[in-house]
Amino acid sequence: MNQGKDQRRQEPESPKIKFTGREGAAGGGSMGSVEASAEEKMRYKLKTAAGKALYAARKHIVEPVFGMTKSARGIRRFLLRGMEKVSAEWQLICLTHNLLKIWRRINSAGAS
Repeated sequence: MNQGKDQRRQEPESPKIKFTGREGAAGGGSMGSVEASAEEKMRYKLKTAAGKALYAARKHIVEPVFGMTKSARGIRRFLLRGMEKVSAEWQLICLTHNLLKIWRRINSAGAS
Protein backbone atom coordinates (compact mmCIF):
# COMPACT_ATOMS: atom_id res chain seq x y z
CA MET A 1 0.00 0.00 0.00
CA ASN A 2 1.05 3.60 -0.52
CA GLN A 3 1.11 4.82 3.04
CA GLY A 4 1.43 8.58 3.30
CA LYS A 5 1.19 9.03 -0.47
CA ASP A 6 -1.35 11.36 -2.02
CA GLN A 7 -4.24 9.20 -3.24
CA ARG A 8 -5.86 11.88 -5.44
CA ARG A 9 -5.98 11.48 -9.19
CA GLN A 10 -3.01 13.16 -10.82
CA GLU A 11 -3.69 15.57 -13.68
CA PRO A 12 -1.64 15.04 -16.84
CA GLU A 13 1.03 17.64 -17.35
CA SER A 14 0.09 20.49 -19.65
CA PRO A 15 2.35 20.98 -22.62
CA LYS A 16 4.72 23.89 -22.93
CA ILE A 17 3.07 26.49 -25.13
CA LYS A 18 4.89 28.67 -27.60
CA PHE A 19 3.73 32.24 -27.41
CA THR A 20 3.66 34.07 -30.72
CA GLY A 21 1.97 37.24 -29.57
CA ARG A 22 -1.69 37.84 -30.24
CA GLU A 23 -3.11 35.47 -32.81
CA GLY A 24 -3.28 37.17 -36.17
CA ALA A 25 -1.33 40.23 -34.99
CA ALA A 26 1.17 41.60 -37.46
CA GLY A 27 4.78 41.06 -36.46
CA GLY A 28 4.03 38.87 -33.41
CA GLY A 29 7.39 37.16 -32.93
CA SER A 30 8.00 33.96 -31.00
CA MET A 31 9.19 34.35 -27.43
CA GLY A 32 10.16 30.68 -27.06
CA SER A 33 8.68 27.94 -24.94
CA VAL A 34 7.49 28.97 -21.46
CA GLU A 35 5.21 27.44 -18.83
CA ALA A 36 1.54 27.94 -19.66
CA SER A 37 -0.71 30.01 -17.39
CA ALA A 38 -3.69 28.46 -15.58
CA GLU A 39 -6.06 29.91 -18.18
CA GLU A 40 -4.07 28.42 -21.06
CA LYS A 41 -3.88 25.02 -19.33
CA MET A 42 -7.67 25.02 -18.90
CA ARG A 43 -8.21 26.08 -22.50
CA TYR A 44 -5.97 23.20 -23.64
CA LYS A 45 -7.79 20.73 -21.35
CA LEU A 46 -11.19 21.80 -22.67
CA LYS A 47 -10.11 21.09 -26.23
CA THR A 48 -9.95 17.36 -25.46
CA ALA A 49 -13.07 15.19 -25.28
CA ALA A 50 -12.08 13.82 -21.86
CA GLY A 51 -11.50 17.31 -20.53
CA LYS A 52 -14.89 18.50 -21.75
CA ALA A 53 -16.66 15.54 -20.14
CA LEU A 54 -14.83 16.00 -16.84
CA TYR A 55 -15.59 19.72 -16.72
CA ALA A 56 -19.25 19.15 -17.63
CA ALA A 57 -19.58 16.70 -14.73
CA ARG A 58 -18.97 19.58 -12.29
CA LYS A 59 -22.53 20.79 -12.93
CA HIS A 60 -23.84 17.55 -11.45
CA ILE A 61 -21.26 16.94 -8.73
CA VAL A 62 -19.89 20.09 -7.12
CA GLU A 63 -21.82 23.21 -8.03
CA PRO A 64 -25.26 22.20 -6.63
CA VAL A 65 -23.68 21.89 -3.18
CA PHE A 66 -22.55 25.52 -3.26
CA GLY A 67 -25.91 26.63 -4.66
CA MET A 68 -27.84 24.92 -1.86
CA THR A 69 -25.44 26.25 0.77
CA LYS A 70 -25.76 29.83 -0.44
CA SER A 71 -29.40 30.09 -1.47
CA ALA A 72 -31.49 27.58 0.47
CA ARG A 73 -29.48 27.61 3.69
CA GLY A 74 -28.43 31.26 3.56
CA ILE A 75 -24.76 30.65 4.31
CA ARG A 76 -22.91 33.33 2.38
CA ARG A 77 -19.98 34.14 4.67
CA PHE A 78 -17.92 32.53 7.35
CA LEU A 79 -18.61 33.69 10.88
CA LEU A 80 -15.14 32.99 12.24
CA ARG A 81 -11.68 34.28 11.33
CA GLY A 82 -8.47 32.38 10.68
CA MET A 83 -7.83 29.42 8.41
CA GLU A 84 -8.14 26.80 11.14
CA LYS A 85 -11.50 28.14 12.37
CA VAL A 86 -12.84 28.68 8.84
CA SER A 87 -11.81 25.13 7.94
CA ALA A 88 -13.67 23.78 10.96
CA GLU A 89 -16.72 25.90 10.09
CA TRP A 90 -16.68 24.63 6.47
CA GLN A 91 -16.46 21.02 7.69
CA LEU A 92 -19.50 21.66 9.90
CA ILE A 93 -21.40 23.15 6.94
CA CYS A 94 -20.53 20.11 4.80
CA LEU A 95 -21.50 17.74 7.62
CA THR A 96 -24.92 19.36 7.99
CA HIS A 97 -25.38 19.31 4.20
CA ASN A 98 -24.77 15.55 4.14
CA LEU A 99 -26.99 14.95 7.18
CA LEU A 100 -29.81 16.87 5.48
CA LYS A 101 -29.39 14.70 2.36
CA ILE A 102 -29.62 11.54 4.46
CA TRP A 103 -32.64 12.86 6.37
CA ARG A 104 -34.44 13.80 3.14
CA ARG A 105 -33.73 10.42 1.59
CA ILE A 106 -34.99 8.55 4.65
CA ASN A 107 -38.15 10.65 4.83
CA SER A 108 -38.90 10.37 1.10
CA ALA A 109 -38.42 6.59 1.22
CA GLY A 110 -40.83 6.29 4.15
CA ALA A 111 -43.50 8.31 2.32
CA SER A 112 -43.44 6.05 -0.75
